[in-house]
Amino acid sequence: MLLVRKLFQVFVRNEKGQTKTYDVSEEETVDELKTKVYNKERTPTDQMRLVCGGKQLDSGTLKDYNIQSGSTIHMTLRLRGEDTEPTRRTLAVATYTIITFLAK
Repeated sequence: MLLVRKLFQVFVRNEKGQTKTYDVSEEETVDELKTKVYNKERTPTDQMRLVCGGKQLDSGTLKDYNIQSGSTIHMTLRLRGEDTEPTRRTLAVATYTIITFLAK
């Protein structure tokens, strides 16, 4: 049986304020999206931080984060020496939106 994934478009805004469009499915993983972003941006996936709706996209599928058609995902870069688990951290995204993450 052939599995057909329904594709939709999302927008990823980089740290320079540039927005690019990506075709994704809700079953797609965050790592798969990071690979697509790498292919256009050339930013290593381990240096990327993706944020949507105030949530950092760490693992799982886009559906897990309620990513839908037309969603804008903000990409910021990890600082050198920054550990991969978010603690109490404030991120300034390209649109100057301030999003505060609290450790779980």
